[in-house]
Amino acid sequence: MWPGRAAATVRPGALLVDGDVAGTWRAKLSGTRLTLTVTPFEPLTARIRTAMTAEAETIAAARGATTVTVA
Repeated sequence: MWPGRAAATVRPGALLVDGDVAGTWRAKLSGTRLTLTVTPFEPLTARIRTAMTAEAETIAAARGATTVTVA
């Protein structure tokens, strides 16, 4: 981290699907908006994308964000 600057993006997290690492994600908080950028290792099913969106809401609430976008 640089002096006087807060880190907007933190280290990546792991996207777990049925116990396997299926990709990575990074979070960026800007004001009250959280953006989660997901990099999957393979295409994600609709079921996984739905679950991922629900988890994104949980992460947003924990970080004090009022809106969340999954990219």
